[in-house]
Amino acid sequence: MPLTEHAEIIKKLSTYIHDVEKIGDMNLEVLELTYDCIKTSAAVRRSEGILTNDSLVAAAMKDIGVSNLLTNDDDFDRLEWLHIYKPSDV
Repeated sequence: MPLTEHAEIIKKLSTYIHDVEKIGDMNLEVLELTYDCIKTSAAVRRSEGILTNDSLVAAAMKDIGVSNLLTNDDDFDRLEWLHIYKPSDV
């Protein structure tokens, strides 16, 4: 049975929440997702053939002029304008 059908188990999950709370301690700037970024992501999905969440990341990067990405997600390898770094590279 999929996890989505087990609301009581989902309510007890805590690792993700604790990890999100740590973001404030990481000296990172968290950017808002704008409507323009969402529209850009649709164009990125069509042109690059990547899924929604990945296209949102790529669109946000385009919007702020960032081209370096550290990721373990091989789907980003298709985006020729990105400079991909894998965790094993650092």
